[in-house]
Amino acid sequence: MSEPIEPGDRGGADPASEQRRRNALLEAEALGLRRFARALARDPDAAADLVQDTLAQALKAWGQWRGDGPLRAWLFVIMRNLNRRGAAREARWRAIAPPRHEDEDTMEDPIEARVAAPAGVDPVYLREVADAVASLPEDQRETLVLVAVEGLSYQEAADVIGAPIGTVMSRLSRARARVRAATDPDGVGARATSRPDDRRPRR
Repeated sequence: MSEPIEPGDRGGADPASEQRRRNALLEAEALGLRRFARALARDPDAAADLVQDTLAQALKAWGQWRGDGPLRAWLFVIMRNLNRRGAAREARWRAIAPPRHEDEDTMEDPIEARVAAPAGVDPVYLREVADAVASLPEDQRETLVLVAVEGLSYQEAADVIGAPIGTVMSRLSRARARVRAATDPDGVGARATSRPDDRRPRR
């Protein structure tokens, strides 16, 4: 999380040092922005554009962030609004444009799935989790990423998506339930890597 800014921090700083500090703050949030962009857009090129547009908009509207809340949450609000406007434009374009074939799009997971598997956890299971997250409805997917991946509190996530805390908790609960149902139908927990003969046979 970004460090809070005291009210007097901006007024006395020279423009060059303020610009360096601002760039450092934004750079520190770049990874989280990329993850959230992938959760929203899923298409890697669209996600990259969304990150750049978010940073550009944040720089333009920098004076609106008063330092009284997490910078990450403020950036996520900008990104979410940009994505919704972009989705509306795309919907209008699709209404008049010829249909595209599915193989023309390169879709990737909404969260970074290509990470080293924790010791004892089946990498295939991690892929199944990523696929399950990608298949969630958008409102559940973005809530899950904000809370479970980015570590926002319920209140911070509620501020980002513009909904009550109860809605955040409900979406999060449904998202987790759907991911569990898709990846662990027998309720045995994360699969550990083991030899076939070590596993208890199913009845």
